[in-house]
Amino acid sequence: MMFINLIYIIMGLQFVNFAEVAKSRTHEWRMSPGITVCNHSGVHSHRVSQSIKYWERLGYKFDYIRYDDSINCGEPRYGEIIITLPNQDFNFGDHLASTRITISNKTKEIVKAKIFMFPKSANKERVLEHELGHALGWPHINQPFHIMNSNWHTGGHNSRGLKVYYKNYID
Repeated sequence: MMFINLIYIIMGLQFVNFAEVAKSRTHEWRMSPGITVCNHSGVHSHRVSQSIKYWERLGYKFDYIRYDDSINCGEPRYGEIIITLPNQDFNFGDHLASTRITISNKTKEIVKAKIFMFPKSANKERVLEHELGHALGWPHINQPFHIMNSNWHTGGHNSRGLKVYYKNYID
């Protein structure tokens, strides 16, 4: 293990103690959330399916997946993650997408989440998986090739070695 840490230091990579990240996670779902995709968001069903399968392989369960054609699609219900377009007031800056979670004042659990993204970002590899990670309560983990890396260019989606980590800390 010391040799691996030395390699990380030499390469200038940040060594992340995954157990500490999991313990510092302050909010999580106590239920299996449903996922609603607003059809006007332009997110392809294939990308949604890939993203959900990614998190299911890590032990997460989702109540349902539905697609909504209604004009007023855009506000998540209790127990739901919604994927929608951002409104005109939203400023992305350098981000490809953004996620907002709603926390219960009483239980401190996540009770709903809203993922904002444009179609061009939604169909990029790993972006939706990353935002679903935030909707599930995960912070940024700035380790190279990690799905929760804050920089899309240095992130990745290889979950080998992390699968056990996630399963050990999922409530």
